[in-house]
Amino acid sequence: VTEGVHKGIVDIRARVVARESVRLAAQDFDAYRTELTFAYQSGARRQMTVWINPGMGLPLRTVDRVELPGAPPGLYVQELVSLR
Repeated sequence: VTEGVHKGIVDIRARVVARESVRLAAQDFDAYRTELTFAYQSGARRQMTVWINPGMGLPLRTVDRVELPGAPPGLYVQELVSLR
């Protein structure tokens, strides 16, 4: 990372954990569950779980856990709510 608060080296690891069904807005989708971890030189850490539909290439749901030095941990969840 060359700019911003977490300037420096970032260790990123990603893996596909499973293929499973995800229920969103009363509809089921086929998805790959992927897990990503980010370890920043600043001491910050981030863990993401992302469910990606293989046919559309879209993230269906993202759960993002963020730990910043000196701050309480954050949890952010995003879900696809409609397709047009």
